[in-house]
Amino acid sequence: MKQLITVLLLALSVFVVAQPQQNKLDSLHRALKNAANDTIRMYVLSQLRFYYYNNNFDSSDFNLAQSLSLAQKLKLKLFEAGIMSSQEYHFS
Repeated sequence: MKQLITVLLLALSVFVVAQPQQNKLDSLHRALKNAANDTIRMYVLSQLRFYYYNNNFDSSDFNLAQSLSLAQKLKLKLFEAGIMSSQEYHFS
């Protein structure tokens, strides 16, 4: 009986932690869809990259590349350097 209660409490803690993360992911995707300009889109893509970094490497890489493309399009050299630095860390 104690083991069942322990397992249920552990499962509950996983659901409690997973829910805010899913909400954050949904919010980021909504923000990306409704972004007013490319600068906001670039920021949201970088946030998505951090979200996916440990869970889904391909999605993380895709968001990183999209963010870099926008930084280059907007000629934001400081953001471009930050993204490239992040990319270097990402692939090492």
